[in-house]
Amino acid sequence: MFQSIYLRKYCPVCILIIILILLPLFSSEYVKVVAMQIFIFGVFAISYDILLGYTGIASFGHAIFFGTGAYVTALLMLKSGFSFWATLPFVVIGCAVIGLLIGLLTLRFATIYFTIVTLALGQFCYFLLTNALTYQYTGGDDGLHGLPMILQTKNQMYYLAFAFLLVIFFLAKKIVSSPLGTTLVAIRENEFRAKMIGYNVLNYRLIALVISGIMAGLAGSMNAAILRSVFPGFMGAGTTIDVILMTILGGMGSLLGPVIGAALVIICQQYLSSYFEWWLMIFGIIFVLVVLFLPQGLISIFYRFRVKKILSRYEIKD
Repeated sequence: MFQSIYLRKYCPVCILIIILILLPLFSSEYVKVVAMQIFIFGVFAISYDILLGYTGIASFGHAIFFGTGAYVTALLMLKSGFSFWATLPFVVIGCAVIGLLIGLLTLRFATIYFTIVTLALGQFCYFLLTNALTYQYTGGDDGLHGLPMILQTKNQMYYLAFAFLLVIFFLAKKIVSSPLGTTLVAIRENEFRAKMIGYNVLNYRLIALVISGIMAGLAGSMNAAILRSVFPGFMGAGTTIDVILMTILGGMGSLLGPVIGAALVIICQQYLSSYFEWWLMIFGIIFVLVVLFLPQGLISIFYRFRVKKILSRYEIKD
């Protein structure tokens, strides 16, 4: 009985993983690139979900970490001859330090002020990248190009990006299922009660921001390696808006939801824009419909289906 329940619960996930593993064998190069973008931005959305969905912190400057990871990797590979793997410790340390600094400066403010300050910091970092004084290092509006390939084929890059998503997903799952994750949810639900119980709310929020920032930085680093280029837009407000849309559309506080949201946003960007000039209007309508009729995000469709199935199975007959 328990084995059958276990199989029914995880069978759809296993089928999806098998399909994604086989996808490069019968798809075009373009499809592989789109899939890799979904994997990377799925990680980026998971990182934001830890911040917004589990801790209740709305940041409008989350692209700072994504851009930091991308530019640290690009600069070390191009200017210092580092391998991609050798840049990752610097990405982790850099994003952790930036997360600590931003957290110590802004998390003491009320939520609305935190949002405004992070938006301002994000724009400051964007203009820093495009400034004439930093052009020789960052490439200005043109960005940096020609990063060395870290693997030989697109298929290998695809499997690396897919493995990256799986590792971060299960790591995030462990974090949110731990006592730390439970405490973050308690702070999200009622900050005053959490303080009265004895939790240091600022410290826990700071930990969540650092963890989220490191994950976002690793996603930016992987994105730079796959595209072999970096652009100032990686750190722009548009990138933050994209990840907010991904998280809300997919479903906050679910981890899997933001990945679904990332898939929807990337597919709309890549395919709708090819067929419809006013694709943003279509995407806007989709977003409004999801918010109105599925306030818990697209992942709630799956949850509702599971609840109905369980209720129908264990329905008590009069």
